[in-house]
Amino acid sequence: MGRKVFYIDTENLSLSEVRNIQLKFLGLITLIIIFSLGFLFVLNYFTGDILGFGRVRAEKLQRENNLLKEQLRVLKEKFQQIESIVAKLLEQDRELRLAVDLKPIDEDIKKVAIGGVEEKYEFNFF
Repeated sequence: MGRKVFYIDTENLSLSEVRNIQLKFLGLITLIIIFSLGFLFVLNYFTGDILGFGRVRAEKLQRENNLLKEQLRVLKEKFQQIESIVAKLLEQDRELRLAVDLKPIDEDIKKVAIGGVEEKYEFNFF
């Protein structure tokens, strides 16, 4: 078995065996660790995240993310407005060319200014 541990019982003035000493010791160590970690987390929370667990940083990043989403939404609206203005200008150009009997501008020539890239504008909002 192992080594037995005894203590003096002052009421009976006798030696009594300590039972489950390993279990009691592990329980005590576990409680000390849990309370120490709890104390560290509470201390870190009230001192403004000095240990760097990320609460403050996560909140800042969340605010920045919300701001960027709002800016992206505004830019998307402006882009749609510009697209509609360009479409109106192209329609006016077509009508004016018809009025003065000029041939229409080829689609390839219209794309020269934008480089002829594929127009793909999608903004995903997670």
